Amino acid sequence: MSATLTKPLLVPHNGQGTIRLYTPDADTTSAQPWENPAIRIVQPSQGVLSALPTSEMVAAGKPAAIYLQVQNTHRFPTLGTELLNLYWGKASSGLSWPAPWTGGVFDPALPASPMGGLIASVPLPVIAANGAVVLPPIPWANPPDPTQYSVADGHFCLLARIVSPGLETDGMSVPEGPNLVANVLANGRIAWRNIHLLPIGGLPVDDPSFHIVLSHYGPATADLRLTFTAINANGEALATPPGPINLLRLGNRDLPPIPVANPTQGIGGFGLAPGGQMVLGIDYAAPEDEPDFALRVCQYDDTGTVPVLVGGQTFVRGRVKGFHAEPALRGYGPQPEWWWLLAVVLALFAIATLM
Repeated sequence: MSATLTKPLLVPHNGQGTIRLYTPDADTTSAQPWENPAIRIVQPSQGVLSALPTSEMVAAGKPAAIYLQVQNTHRFPTLGTELLNLYWGKASSGLSWPAPWTGGVFDPALPASPMGGLIASVPLPVIAANGAVVLPPIPWANPPDPTQYSVADGHFCLLARIVSPGLETDGMSVPEGPNLVANVLANGRIAWRNIHLLPIGGLPVDDPSFHIVLSHYGPATADLRLTFTAINANGEALATPPGPINLLRLGNRDLPPIPVANPTQGIGGFGLAPGGQMVLGIDYAAPEDEPDFALRVCQYDDTGTVPVLVGGQTFVRGRVKGFHAEPALRGYGPQPEWWWLLAVVLALFAIATLM
């Protein structure tokens, strides 16, 4: 889901004939890197990037097209040897690197369902100083079906990373570690985007609550905490959510909801072992006069002395500036093209005039 982030995906740059590997272009625009609009997905491929919606909900199992905006913000052209690696991952609030993006990680309850993988590796052209390009649409032949996962909410992610083959082991600059949030925020060569996939052969289940998926890919048990930020229809983050927030223990409806007394501080004490996953429902009672809003949920790791932001998920209901509507929360699916409706109306009019 796109949001207020304006930073495009940046490329390594040329300095005195070499790539400056250890001078990353830091992303200082947002602490929610999973909302980068430099990545857009549509179905089918159509038009130029400026004419596309911020992002579409696309149907699983059918070819989709992914557009990426790449910009060189420096006074030297790029070398033209860089590669853009594009990955997909099953969304959760604790995604890491390289798992699950590079493959080999599967749903804890469904071993046949991969949690991520490589979509394509695309050579980048030479980009002029202070120039930008929109890459030709990258095909995604077979987006996964959300019903084949234990959390069948349709929530997935895309990750684009620019590497420079042969210049260092991974072609990336610092910090490069398991903390994906730190990597994305500190490195302009990485972009991350939430997307939504519709199930094959059916509409998403309409559920009154959001679902947050905690996950942990680290080597030791972690103490996790969730924080909450409400966003109004104008795309503005609110200091205090205007309605109460409760966590629901999915799978055990007999237990009472857990109230979140301080959304900014959040609620913690969620322990997860390596590879663990936990699903909670989020009941946000937004005021009736605010039907359009978004709710941003961030996951922190409180295991050490300093809390570490490790990820999050952003949910949308209605129409919010910078976001697209979330179908699982609106109860609708793909709509017929307007021209089909116009054709039906014209046909009925023609029949009426002949009678």
